Amino acid sequence: MVRESSAAVSPGAFRLGLALMVVFDHFYGVLLGRSAVYIFFVLSGYWIARMWAERYAATAQPYLTFMISRLWRLMPIMVVGTAMALLVTVAVLHVSPLTLSGVDPAHQILSHLFFLGYAELPTPRLLDPAWSL
Repeated sequence: MVRESSAAVSPGAFRLGLALMVVFDHFYGVLLGRSAVYIFFVLSGYWIARMWAERYAATAQPYLTFMISRLWRLMPIMVVGTAMALLVTVAVLHVSPLTLSGVDPAHQILSHLFFLGYAELPTPRLLDPAWSL
């Protein structure tokens, strides 16, 4: 079944455009990156609220179902990204990332696996942009 859309640009293409604005801002200082990030956060909030209403609100335990669903969606890429960053850090810097920032290793490991407290980890972090997950 093909879903009809009245949008001039697909949501995926629009998000790609916003992401490219951020990339150009980082490389060329075009000063559009911050606006693109804010637009993306607003759209993400809308899509999550819509997904909540359509998928999770009617379940027996909506919040738990939502949180488990998000965890299963985000955790695999976080684990793969963390493993790759760990390998690069050890291979290039020849240091243990668990002692690199002076944070308790248990805090680092749990933060990288479950996203809890990740934003509070001091830099350098293995995956600095992961705070947004």
